[in-house]
Amino acid sequence: MRPEGSRETENAVPHAGDGEEGSGAPIVGEFVDGGVLVTLEKPVHGGAVLARHPDGRALFVRGGIPGEQVVARITADHKRHAWAEVVEVRTPSEHRIDHVWPEAAAAGVGGVELGHVSPTYQREWKTQVLADTLRRIGGEEVWAQVQALPEPLVVRGTPRDEKATENEDERLLNRRVRIQLNADAQKRLGMKKFRSSEVVPTPEVPVAAEAINNMGALSGKRWRKLWNSGQRVSVEAPDVGPAVVVTKRGVFQKPGERGPARSAWRVPYGGETYKFETTAGGFWQTHREAPEVLVGSVMRGADPQVGERVAELYSGAGLFTRFLGDAVAPSGKVVSLEGNRRAVSDAGENLADLVASGVVEVFEGSVTPENIQALFSELGGEVNTVVLDPPRSGASSAVVAQICSSGASKVVLVSCDVAAGSRDLADFVSGGFTVQACEAWDLFPHTHHTEFVATLTRG
Repeated sequence: MRPEGSRETENAVPHAGDGEEGSGAPIVGEFVDGGVLVTLEKPVHGGAVLARHPDGRALFVRGGIPGEQVVARITADHKRHAWAEVVEVRTPSEHRIDHVWPEAAAAGVGGVELGHVSPTYQREWKTQVLADTLRRIGGEEVWAQVQALPEPLVVRGTPRDEKATENEDERLLNRRVRIQLNADAQKRLGMKKFRSSEVVPTPEVPVAAEAINNMGALSGKRWRKLWNSGQRVSVEAPDVGPAVVVTKRGVFQKPGERGPARSAWRVPYGGETYKFETTAGGFWQTHREAPEVLVGSVMRGADPQVGERVAELYSGAGLFTRFLGDAVAPSGKVVSLEGNRRAVSDAGENLADLVASGVVEVFEGSVTPENIQALFSELGGEVNTVVLDPPRSGASSAVVAQICSSGASKVVLVSCDVAAGSRDLADFVSGGFTVQACEAWDLFPHTHHTEFVATLTRG
C-alpha cells in the first residue's frame, strides 16, 4: 500500500536511459530546479543515505530512504563529499511514513532524523549500519568473529516496542523520559537545528513522555522566568512522582512550585522491581525500558558468580553495579569508577547496603589508565570481569590497552555509538580478546543511534 501523503508514480522521473531520446526529461544524477536528482543507495552512520553527486563524490542525504528517487538540496560542500537534504520525493519507499515530528524533518531540528521511516524498517536500517560499521571500522577480524556467533546480529526493540510495531499504526511516540532543551532569544524552549546554533521553538516534543508534554513548560509563558536566553534546560518524567524542569535556579514541577530534588526510577529484573534514585537532572537512560533491557544484556554477558571480582568503569549512578554486586555477594567484590561527582553520590545512595557490607566500593575519578590500575589494585590485582559503559566518544585506546594488560578473563562492553564501539572492539581484539556474544538494541527510536552490548573473553 502506498504511504499516505506520498506522490503517485506518474510524478516519478525516469532513470537514466528511460523514456524517449531527446525528451528533455532530467536523468538521475543531473541538477534540477531545487537541487540534484539522485537515487538513494544505502544507509550510513549518522542517519543519512548514500547517493552520488553528479561529479562522482559521495553525497550524504538526510530525509530519504534507500531505493527512493529524490530531489536533494546541497547543504554542505566538501572536497571529497557533500551533504544534502530531501526537498522532493519522486518515487517513495514503501517504508516511508508521515514524519512523526514535522519540526524535526530534514530541514528542522536534529535528533529525530529517522522520523519519516516506519519503526520496523528503522531497526532493519540500523542493523545494516551496524554491520557495515563493524566491518569498516572494526575491521575484518572483528566482523569475522561477529559473523561466527551462533545468532545473527540484529537490532531489536524493547519488549514493549517490539509488541507495539506489530500494529502498523504504532509510531513509538512518548518513549523519552528525559530531554534537553535550549532557550532562544525570547526564552522559548526548543532544540537546535541540525548542525546549527539556531534554536527552533518546540511547543511539543512527540517523542517525549506524555507527562513532559502535559506540564506546559515547553509552551507556557509563565515558565520562562525560570531561565535566561541561551541556557540549557532539562525536563524529565521519573517513574515515581511528577515531571520536573531542572534549571540553574532549581527544580520545579510548576512555575511557582519547587519539585523533588531527586528522581525515582524502577527497574524490573529477575521477577523483582528495584528502585533507584538520581539527582534531578542527573544521568539516567532516556528510554523508559532501557535500564531493564541493558541490565539484562549486561548480566547475560558478565554472568557473574558468587565470589568473583568485578571492575566496572563509567559506572554512573550504579545501575549495573547493583546487580553485579548482588550476584557476587557475599564473598565477591565489585569496584566501580565514575568521573561525575553527582553520579558517584547517587551511586553511593543506591548501593548503600552493598557498600556497608563491603561487597561494593564506589570511586570517583576519570577513567584513565592510571586510575584503572589503581582500581584493579583494590581487587588485589585479581579481576575476573571488566564491565565498561563509556560515553558516546567511546573508550580510548589507552584505556582498552590497560584493561587488556590486566588479568581479566572477560570484558562486557556497552556502547551507545556504533562507530566508537566498533573501534573499541577492534582494540580489544588486537589486545587478545575474542567476541563471544553481541546484542544490539534500538533504545532511541526515530534517531540513528543504536546501543550494543558485546561480551569478549581472553584468547
